[in-house]
Amino acid sequence: MALSNFRRRNAAGAPPKVPRLDFDPSPVWPVPPVTPGPWLDLPRESAAVLIADLLAAGTDAAPAAIHGVRVQAPAFRRDILLIECLTARVAADGGGATLLFALGPEFVALFDGTAPVIHALNAEAPPGLEERDALDAYLQFFGHVVCGEAGAFQILETADDLPPHPPSPVLARLIEKCVEPLLLLARHDDGSQDVEAVVLYGGALFKVIFRISRGGGVDMLEDDPMASDLPIGAFHIVDRERRAIAPR
Repeated sequence: MALSNFRRRNAAGAPPKVPRLDFDPSPVWPVPPVTPGPWLDLPRESAAVLIADLLAAGTDAAPAAIHGVRVQAPAFRRDILLIECLTARVAADGGGATLLFALGPEFVALFDGTAPVIHALNAEAPPGLEERDALDAYLQFFGHVVCGEAGAFQILETADDLPPHPPSPVLARLIEKCVEPLLLLARHDDGSQDVEAVVLYGGALFKVIFRISRGGGVDMLEDDPMASDLPIGAFHIVDRERRAIAPR
């Protein structure tokens, strides 16, 4: 269980080295936000205050430099702040990396692609999933931060959501035919909800029915293949860094 990436504020431990804030005026992000809706790109001065708060809270992740910071209070947890730090710039041939944190009143979490971190987050307080926008945002968030070997389980609602891929009219037509908005199928007496979504994973498209529990657990009830062996990359968390992975 990777609970070293979920820490109580001011937990004991050696303070990490303070990163250099080498900010870009308009940072280019290598990965999309993990939730829909507006994210705020912070100016250097505001970012410096927030990074200091992260370090004071006890995170052990401090890259050599940070080139940009964006934040959002997600619709499903208004008491936390999602903080994404650009730690490696995007080059002409791709690349780039970020670190994604959640900062709450009593904890700091660094998402590492594994389930224990989000389980610990939900144990602090369950997500608020009554509103439809919060439910959709949570499912997209979960798919981005809990990864499999091939990367994120990315919800595709439009063709604009695609990871890196070569231009292809055939692929474009296929994607346009397959993608669709999230569909709420049922709300159950125990507070769980069933949602149908199109998911990209490992270069394949699936139509999936998820069950999201009141406490934030996500189970896959059905997954029907739609297309496979697609020349599409992925978004992944590798060694705690979010990256875009080129098509194989």
